[in-house]
Amino acid sequence: MTDQAIDMAQITEIADSVCGQLAAYGERADADWLTLASACGLAAGMFLAGNLEPDSLTFDLVRELVDEVVTVSEEAILWAMRDLAGVDHVVSEGAGAVAVAALLTDAVRTDGRPVVAIVSGANVDRETLAAALRS
Repeated sequence: MTDQAIDMAQITEIADSVCGQLAAYGERADADWLTLASACGLAAGMFLAGNLEPDSLTFDLVRELVDEVVTVSEEAILWAMRDLAGVDHVVSEGAGAVAVAALLTDAVRTDGRPVVAIVSGANVDRETLAAALRS
């Protein structure tokens, strides 16, 4: 991807509503990231596997490239997981379904533009997947 293509794209980070509230605290040098991630519920994988500690390369890239951060509720994440499994036959963990959750709840304005939602991670236990399917 060229620098020009990156400049034309709008990059939105989607976070669980609890994780989003903790993000400001996470920028502090004394933040305990494992504790923050464990409080994030369904989207904890975004912190645990995303290497978003303040001293990581990923953290700097997010600060440089992400245009906005929006949050979605745990209920929206369950809804996205259910729809991904039931409609698209894709099993996703909560962190992997947040982009779809944002689109389902209109947390991200698309204004008719093409959208790419990255769905990743199938690291979900049976109980969580069952809860999503029942939601």
